[in-house]
Amino acid sequence: MVLLANIFLQNIVIRAIFGIIFILGSLYMTLALFSDIAKGKATLAGGYWVGLVLIIITIAMSVLLILGYEKNKQLSETGQ
Repeated sequence: MVLLANIFLQNIVIRAIFGIIFILGSLYMTLALFSDIAKGKATLAGGYWVGLVLIIITIAMSVLLILGYEKNKQLSETGQ
């Protein structure tokens, strides 16, 4: 419900909250992945590189979610 409200209302607070939640989750998953690699349970050659790529993409999307509203707001104020 909150995600749908964000789509329709385009509230900067909700976007920032979602961005922070997603980036914290991504950082947690990164630590979990590196912990498995450090313990020898997993290797990047064993297919875990896909998870690492997905985590990096999620971090990038989180940053864009947080910063995206400001860029759209600036473009609409200049009339472009």
